Amino acid sequence: MKNRNHIIRLVILSVIGSILILLTYQTKYSDGIVESIFLLGIGFIGMIFWVWQIRKDDEKFGKESILKARFALLVGFLLILDIVFIRLRIVLLRNEPSLMEVNGYDEEFVIEIDFQKNGKYVFREYGFLGSDYEYGTYELKDDTIIFDRKHKLLGTERMLIQPMGLDSNEIGNSKIQYKMVEINHSGNRLYEVIEDNR
Repeated sequence: MKNRNHIIRLVILSVIGSILILLTYQTKYSDGIVESIFLLGIGFIGMIFWVWQIRKDDEKFGKESILKARFALLVGFLLILDIVFIRLRIVLLRNEPSLMEVNGYDEEFVIEIDFQKNGKYVFREYGFLGSDYEYGTYELKDDTIIFDRKHKLLGTERMLIQPMGLDSNEIGNSKIQYKMVEINHSGNRLYEVIEDNR
């Protein structure tokens, strides 16, 4: 009976950990207030259950078997390391050095596209409650950026970089400002280039 309860608790801990790993991975594509609260709630429940299981196993198996007494501790640490590793990968993916960053505005959302120097892009659409992300690759040919696929929100797979005018700073230096325009899109939405490292 003692062993059966131990196994059931380990299975419950593994299920909670797997849910947390899945929810953490989902933040790669969508994160917001609701998702964060849900993730924190499940994480809090998981931590309480983990600590309770460690204490319970220590009481039951402390003198008999060190391995059984510490197995839940090991499983919990491995699950936490998985979650930290996944989150770190997502942060590193989004924070690669930028070649260009652009902002655009829709009726309800702000759109940001980070064209990274490694030929990949991070497409972020965000509003009041959170953000949605898409990832892909692009190719820069002269003043045209060609996406790997057509985006439903953009309605295009190509964008044109155009000069907008001069931007003078306080020192008197002038620098050309750029904008980006969707090609083959009925609205021709404009995007402001906020960082240009070409």
